[in-house]
Amino acid sequence: MRIRPLQGQVLVLLLPRDEKIGEIFIPDIAHDAKPTHDNIYVKRGHRKGIVQEVGNWKKTRTGLAILPDVKRGDTVMLNDYTGTRLTQGVEDNLRLIQLDEILAILTSD
Repeated sequence: MRIRPLQGQVLVLLLPRDEKIGEIFIPDIAHDAKPTHDNIYVKRGHRKGIVQEVGNWKKTRTGLAILPDVKRGDTVMLNDYTGTRLTQGVEDNLRLIQLDEILAILTSD
């Protein structure tokens, strides 16, 4: 079965939390931040994920259509407990979230 999000919804596969054993790392920007790849720090309470599917558009209260800024394969940052938890096969780290709940798109530029 395939999950296809509708208006303003995004299906995100959450990445595992960064854990380092045997090393101590205190970043300069915040004491509660965790190091991630590409020198991007994600604070506790936030998660990274990879966009799996994107709904086509979102309709506003005034009737305007907003096209999504994210696309399949983007690495995004979102709040830890946002969205609806889904299970598909052995994958239990899927979330169906609103487009507005994506905090940032992480790039290596």
